[in-house]
Amino acid sequence: MNRLLETFKNDWLIPYQRALTLVKKEYNGFPLHFGLVSLFSLALSAAGMAVPYLLRWTINLMSLPPQERGAYLVFLAAGAYAVVWTSTKVFEFLKGTLSAAVLARCDAAINRGIYQHIVQLPHEQQITLDSGRVLADIKSSESSFSLISHSIFWVLLPVLFQVAFVFCILWGVMDLLFATTFTAAMAVLFWISYWVAKKTRSIHSNMYEAQNAITRYLSERLNALYDIKINNAYDRERDSLNILQKNNVDTIINSNRQMGWLLAFQSVCVGAVLLIFTLYTVYYTQSSLSNVGDYVLVVGYVVQITGPFTMIVGSLLQLERSYIALDRGFRYLDMPKESADLLEEDAKANGSSRVFAGEYLDIRQQDRVILQDASFEFRADRFYAISGASGSGKTTLLNALLGLIRPSGGQIQFNGLDVARIGSQKVLEHVAVVPQNPLVFSGTLRENLSYGAGASISEHDLKDLVARLKLDELRDVSAGPILDMVVGTQGKELSGGQRQRIAIGRALLRRPQIIVLDEPTSALDLQSEHEIIAAIRAYVPTVIAASHREAVFEVADEIFVFDGKGNLTKSAPTASEFDPDTIRSSGARQSRADQAAY
Repeated sequence: MNRLLETFKNDWLIPYQRALTLVKKEYNGFPLHFGLVSLFSLALSAAGMAVPYLLRWTINLMSLPPQERGAYLVFLAAGAYAVVWTSTKVFEFLKGTLSAAVLARCDAAINRGIYQHIVQLPHEQQITLDSGRVLADIKSSESSFSLISHSIFWVLLPVLFQVAFVFCILWGVMDLLFATTFTAAMAVLFWISYWVAKKTRSIHSNMYEAQNAITRYLSERLNALYDIKINNAYDRERDSLNILQKNNVDTIINSNRQMGWLLAFQSVCVGAVLLIFTLYTVYYTQSSLSNVGDYVLVVGYVVQITGPFTMIVGSLLQLERSYIALDRGFRYLDMPKESADLLEEDAKANGSSRVFAGEYLDIRQQDRVILQDASFEFRADRFYAISGASGSGKTTLLNALLGLIRPSGGQIQFNGLDVARIGSQKVLEHVAVVPQNPLVFSGTLRENLSYGAGASISEHDLKDLVARLKLDELRDVSAGPILDMVVGTQGKELSGGQRQRIAIGRALLRRPQIIVLDEPTSALDLQSEHEIIAAIRAYVPTVIAASHREAVFEVADEIFVFDGKGNLTKSAPTASEFDPDTIRSSGARQSRADQAAY
């Protein structure tokens, strides 16, 4: 018994409590709204149980001689029966409308809670996630709490309430033995339904995995349509998808075959109970221990309660599916969010001009050494360039500065504070970033530029930035104001240079004191490159840019160079003093070729 209770607690109660806590946090009116719908559901169940009793009353009155039943009483009983039956059907639809409104808000709360948690995971954790799997897990788990709540409180609980209600009526109409036997039979049927549901747990898990495999595959391939086309891989894609779909179909067929046998067994048990109590009631009636109205009452209750047992099994099966989905969605909530352990005294303690500093820094990726025992500093109000061959570690260093990845050894400080302790969120509150491959969101130019900039951005600021970054050239593809131009699905209709300029504008609108750029001008022609760099310097006092472009090196106050052997050395800030084996081999000559080709 203790083991059963422990299993119930761990597998059913605790996961539901976690989901309930999340829903109450994200959906303020949940307790009141859910409670009212639950009370309405119980009241509707009680009204439904009155229908067979009113029918019994009508039949018994009709069985009496005319002089004993009263002139209008039988009409009153028949009318009451019809009105109550109709009312229960009408209010059943109203219950569905109210419950749908509550459950939709619950779905949104679960979705929002899991998504917000994933957004705040450490970057190192985020890049290990399979986006297709995450999407499938969120989609299935967002409705799991609603389905569990619906099954327990609006299906199972009303049925248990009906059994208790019927027990009281049968005790009064028949006798205690009959009522007790009927209730015990309902308990046995409920246990059988629970057993059937437990037997299907692994079945649903297999179906879930097979369906998720297809979702993950399609999600990945839809983001690789260009690569599929240029590799002429249509046959390969068809064959791969056929294998996944065949596995999914086979899993569904086998799973439904197993569930079909289990449900057939459950239906036989329900039918046996129906047969036993129908014959039992006939015996009572034939023995003059009850009348025809009592027979109709008992049969009505047997049908009314045993009939929904198929639905109860379905609800229990849905419970199993929902708990599996809930567990998969809440797996992301078990991942620790990024720490942000910034104390008030820490924020006030540092008066140094050092923005970033690395002390005896080691950075490794798999078996490759990016940095080894490196120490450096970036000070305020200066322009720093970071150079090195492609793949030498420029982007990795920037991510380490921002706290997006943790170094293998040593320490990185931001304004005198340990980045590993305060977390990237605190760093990024003060630092704007332009990544190497910026994402432009679906929507207008205004929405893309102001993304993350807060609500204080004026129309003048937006228009000034559009002019500085030469984004008004986009006007020829739009009939309306430039800021209201729709940039297309994820900016796919824009050139690489246009996407870069939008990302730079987005960063500059945050009015940061520090900006970190990763190959910010790689897709720009030489003239645009100089104009963009000038705009960046006009907006931001401290700049750290990883690049292989000479235009960046020419304006840099200091240059750091990766030598490809784990060393980061400082180079002179003039192009004539560049080490030809480092900076020029890393792409300076190639940048000229790129500019000419552009």
